[in-house]
Parts: sequence; structure tokens; C-alpha cells
Amino acid sequence: MDRLLNWMGLTAWALFYLIYFVKNLLLRRHGIRANRIGKGQKGRTAARVERLLGPVTLMLGVLQPLSFQPGLLKPLALPEAVRGAGLLLAFAGDAVFLLSVICMGANWRAGVDATQRTALVTGGVYARSRNPAFLGFDLLYLGLALAAPAPLHLALAALGVLVLHLQILQEEAYLTAVFGDAYEQYRRRVRRYL
Repeated sequence: MDRLLNWMGLTAWALFYLIYFVKNLLLRRHGIRANRIGKGQKGRTAARVERLLGPVTLMLGVLQPLSFQPGLLKPLALPEAVRGAGLLLAFAGDAVFLLSVICMGANWRAGVDATQRTALVTGGVYARSRNPAFLGFDLLYLGLALAAPAPLHLALAALGVLVLHLQILQEEAYLTAVFGDAYEQYRRRVRRYL
């Protein structure tokens, strides 16, 4: 059973990052540089958050598959049902993230950059969550941490969720400044996460 759980965890991880990199590649083909983490024009606080976000997400992206390698990290003894529930969360994160990047289309960006103008997307999955892409990351991080529950993985996943929340706060301030009343009305209608 451990081998199956490990294989499924690696599959959820690979699928998520495949979606991320394919989306970036497709946008780049249209001349859009979607990864704005640590790049472009932004406020001081947003720049600080992004300087933390970049390394944390990179460490998680590397640690997650390593967590599924037997004997590499000492996992906590959690019941298989908890590990299975973690995998369900991770695959749900894949699905939510995929829907979010599809709905965002050419407006999708990672990070704040005042020099790039995009449209305010409020339809599709964005009618249910103001931040479904971040929700997808959160579900993946927490799900994989439960599926491969090494203490370092759990701690880094919690830090990842916290840093993503700080990023959301920066993006909300940016969207309020750019879209004004249209974003405020959307914000009143749709919750931050669910």
C-alpha cells in the first residue's frame, strides 16, 4: 500500500507542476511573462513577501517528491486513511488549480507587477473563490504533507500556506488600487478562499 500511496503522491505533484509550467510556456509563446515573482514594479511590502515566496515554493517543489522516497525522510506514523485523505486533497488542488489557470487565460500572473495590465476575472471558478489558484497550491501543499508526513514537510507546507496568504493580501491591495470599485464589489460577493 505504501508504494501505491507514494506513486499517487508523486503523480499529484507532477500533475500540478506540469499544469504550472505548461501554462507559463503557453503564455510565453504569446509574449507574456507570467512569472512576476520578484520582478517588475511593486511596493516594498509586496517585494518582501515575494522574496520569501520564491524560495519557500521552490523548497516545497523540491521537498515534496523527496518526501515520497522511502527512507529519505523519516515520516510520522499516520494511518493510511489520513495519507489517503491527503492524496484526495492534493488531487483536488490539481483540479482547482487547473480550473483557475483555464479561467484566467492570458490574464494569469504569478506575483504583482504594476507594469502589466490584465483584466479582472470574476467568472468560472473565480465566481466561487477570489483566489482559486492559491487555494489549489494550499490543497496541494497540505495534501502532500499529509500523504508523506515527514516533520520537515509538514512544517514547510504550513509555512507555504502562510506565505501564500501574505501574497494574497498583497495582490488584493494591488487589485483594489487597479480596479477600484469593480474589485470591491467582487470582493463583497466572493470569499477569499471558498
